[in-house]
Amino acid sequence: TETQSFNFDHFEENSNELNLQRDASI
Repeated sequence: TETQSFNFDHFEENSNELNLQRDASI
């Protein structure tokens, strides 16, 4: 779907952001 395509396009960016949040929470 269009939503899945959008999520895929931004998957790496979102993953990096989540990783930063995870590291900060440790």
